[in-house]
Amino acid sequence: MKNRSKEEQNIDEALKESFPASDAPSWTAGKEEDRKKPVELKTNDDLNKEKNNPYPYKNNKDLPQSVQNHLPKHAQDIYREAFNKALEEYKNPSKHHHSTASAEETAHMVAWKAVKEKFIKDEKTAEWIEK
Repeated sequence: MKNRSKEEQNIDEALKESFPASDAPSWTAGKEEDRKKPVELKTNDDLNKEKNNPYPYKNNKDLPQSVQNHLPKHAQDIYREAFNKALEEYKNPSKHHHSTASAEETAHMVAWKAVKEKFIKDEKTAEWIEK
């Protein structure tokens, strides 16, 4: 693990801090040989054409319930904007710097990191407050 880049370590840290606050991953581990197969990613336009596709988030009402229930409105705005930008950035497999996370998972990690740059969780009240 010492050879991992600082960015990969930051993403892992953000994931540990936010789990299970964000929705559970939409995938299952499956067989190891299946995880090694290249994944064909669709563009956002393709995804938006599919029925029931929630990404990108158009407004805060589309965010996961855990985000809506715990973050104030401005923090939700930050989460939504960061998620959408990260999803666009990481939808291309060549942009993945760590092979175990999907574009969606990475976007959730980036979104939580963006929220934590502007907000802090009060340990006593469990409320998110602006720094």
